[in-house]
Amino acid sequence: MQFTNNEYNKIMESKEFEDWEDSIKGLIDYIVDVVDGKVPEDEKDAISEEIFTNLFICSLNLQDGLKK
Repeated sequence: MQFTNNEYNKIMESKEFEDWEDSIKGLIDYIVDVVDGKVPEDEKDAISEEIFTNLFICSLNLQDGLKK
């Protein structure tokens, strides 16, 4: 998929993209915390499920924003 400069800038400045980017950053932070042993074993599944659900929702919102 190719975008014009105007379309690209609109996407990069959108709330949907910001939410998606924040979700990716949260996933990266979570992975680092798991690797560093900062996440209790009994909380890993619940936290990862919440992060992936949020990422999925943000991805859908971003996709909907692209259609507009």
